[in-house]
Amino acid sequence: MARGLTQVVMLGPDEFLVRRGGPEDDDVHVLHLRGDVVTRLDDTVAVAISRDRQWLARATAEGVVVSRGLADPAARTLPWPAGADRVVPETLDLANDGTSVVMASDVIGIWLLQGTGWTQLAPRPGVGLDEDGD
Repeated sequence: MARGLTQVVMLGPDEFLVRRGGPEDDDVHVLHLRGDVVTRLDDTVAVAISRDRQWLARATAEGVVVSRGLADPAARTLPWPAGADRVVPETLDLANDGTSVVMASDVIGIWLLQGTGWTQLAPRPGVGLDEDGD
C-alpha cells in the first residue's frame, strides 16, 4: 500500500508536522520536521491546528491531546469515545476554542467533541446503512 503524507500542519516557516500513512496502515506515524532535523512522534497518529493557530491537537492512544504548541504541556487530554479501539482519524480538526474537535474515520465514523462529550454524527446511531454500506 502506498504510504504518502496524509496530513501536514505548518508550525512555522521551516517547521512542520507530517503524518506518513493513514488509518489502514499498521505503522502510521507523525514526524516533526524543523529545518533539517526530523523527529518521530511515537505516540501520535494524527495532528491538527486551530484556524487561529493558537491550539495544537495530537491524536494519541489516550485521546486527543490539546496544547498551545508542540513543546508546551497538555492543556487537556480528551479521551476517545467509549468503546473506541485504536483510533486513527482520517481527518482531525480543532476549533479556535481548543475544546471542540471533529474527527472522521472509515472505521468509527464522524464524531464531534464539544466540552467533554462525544457525539456520533455519522453513521447516526439507530439509522441503518443502505446496501452499499453508506
